[in-house]
Amino acid sequence: MIERLYHYPFSTDFNHYARLQRDVLSGICKDIRPVSGHALLANRIARRNSVAVLNWYEDKLGWNSQSQTKTMVKAILLLVLMRLRCTRIVWVRHNFWPHGLTRRSFRQRILLFFMRLLTTATITHRPVLDGQSAIVPHPLYFDGELPASTRDNEFLYFGMISRYKGLDRLLATWPKERRLVLAGAVREPGLEAQLNRLIEKRGLDVDIVTRFLPDAELEALLLRTKFVVLPHRDETAIVTGSFYHAASFGANILVRNGDFGRSVQEKFSFVTLFEDDNIGEALARARYVEAKDVVAEIRKANGAASCREAWEKVLLAGPPSWRPSAPNPSPDKPARRRAA
Repeated sequence: MIERLYHYPFSTDFNHYARLQRDVLSGICKDIRPVSGHALLANRIARRNSVAVLNWYEDKLGWNSQSQTKTMVKAILLLVLMRLRCTRIVWVRHNFWPHGLTRRSFRQRILLFFMRLLTTATITHRPVLDGQSAIVPHPLYFDGELPASTRDNEFLYFGMISRYKGLDRLLATWPKERRLVLAGAVREPGLEAQLNRLIEKRGLDVDIVTRFLPDAELEALLLRTKFVVLPHRDETAIVTGSFYHAASFGANILVRNGDFGRSVQEKFSFVTLFEDDNIGEALARARYVEAKDVVAEIRKANGAASCREAWEKVLLAGPPSWRPSAPNPSPDKPARRRAA
C-alpha cells in the first residue's frame, strides 16, 4: 500500500507532463507531494508505504548554469534522503543524455552515477536501454470529446525551437510549395536568425511564431492542423511529448525516420516517416487519417487506464532489492538493434 508519493518536478513551465503524470498517479496514491528535504524529513509515514517518482532530476545541472558543484552535491544528498525515507525511487528517463551539458561534463556523470546507484527502477515510454527499463505509456494531453473543427492548416511544428529538434535540416529540404507553420519559443542565441535566413534564401512558404503559445491558442491551432511535423534528431530524446500532444487532438504525424519514428509507425496508422532527402515524396504518399480515428487509436494505447495499469505494476510490485537500477553499461546511449 502506498500512502504517500513524492513527485519531481511537481510542475514545469515548459509543458504539462508533470501534471498529467500526477493525474495518473493520483489513482494509485491520493497524497502526492513535491520532493524536498523538509518534506522528506517531516515524513511520518512508514518507509515501506512511501515512494518517490523523479522526472528530469538529472537535468538539474543543465537547468542551473551557475554553482553546479553546489547543485550536484544538494541533488545527491536529496537522493540519499529519499532512499532513507522511501521504499522505492522511480527514475523516469526522458532523454538519452540530459539537455544543457555535454557528455564531457564530469559533474553530470557523477550525478548520473548516483541516479543509477540509488534509484530502484527505471521507466521509459518506449523500449530502449537494452530492455532493462519498465515501459509505461506516455500520458495524453486531452481525453474529452473533440470539438468540430476545419483542418485548414496542413503542416505544423510546435514546441521549443532548439537545435536538437533538427529544424535547420528540415528547412534545408522542405518543399517550396508546401506551407509550414513553426510555433514556439526560441532560447538559443542566433537560431532564429539562422532559420529566417534559410527561409529567405530558399523562398519557403514558412511562418515562424517565435513565442510560447498559451494553452487555448495551441489547442485551437492543433484542432485546425492536419499534420504535425516532428523533425527531432535521433538519439536525443527517448520520446517527444509533442507526438502525444498532437495525437490527443487528432492530428496526423510526420516524423523523421529513426528509432522513435519507427517505433510509433509500427503502432499507429496515422504516422508517416520522412528522410531529409525525400520529404516531398513522403508528403505526397502520406495518408490522412480522420481525427476521430487518430484519437481512438492513441487513447487505446495511451489512455488513463493503460497508464495507471502500467504504473501499478511498477509501484505495487514486490519489495525492491536496492541494487543499482543502471539499465546498461552505457545508459546515456540508446540500445543497438540486434540483427534478426
